[in-house]
Formats: sequence, C-alpha cells, structure tokens
Amino acid sequence: MNFASDRTGYIAFSFTYNSITQYAWASISFSADYKTLTISEWAYTTNGENIYVGQTAIPEPAEAAAGLGLLALGAAGMRRYMKNRKTKQAAA
Repeated sequence: MNFASDRTGYIAFSFTYNSITQYAWASISFSADYKTLTISEWAYTTNGENIYVGQTAIPEPAEAAAGLGLLALGAAGMRRYMKNRKTKQAAA
C-alpha cells in the first residue's frame, strides 16, 4: 500500500463474523507526519454480500461497535507498518 500524507484513500477488507465472511471499506487519511490515521467514512455488509467502495450501509448499533473495533485494530497495524516503512527509508 502507498498512502500519501494529507490525502484521502480507501481500503477494502474482509472479516469473519458468525462463520460468514463480511466485506467492508473505509475512507482513511494520514497526517503529514504519519502519526495520525483518520477514518472519515466506513461501511460493511452483514449478509456476506459484496460492498463497493463508497456504497453505504446502516449498521445496527451492536454490529457498529464490532466494526469499529476491527477498524481500530487495522489502524494500529497500518500505523506500525508506516512507522517501520519510514524507519527503513531513513536508514537507506
């Protein structure tokens, strides 16, 4: 992945819930120093059907909490990835 700072990009991902693969997308941006990840929009399916980037769905409150938790985990992973990438580029 290659995200420029101060620009919005989209990520698509899937996760398993109740043994069914769910599909989702999020609109994200990084601060100029790559220390802050902002999620401005997101949506996911609850029936295992495809969802297109930009397509919206209205999640149930309990499902929204689970979805936000998954997005937070993904954000932490992206932050670690970007930090490692920046460190490697500085060393090169």
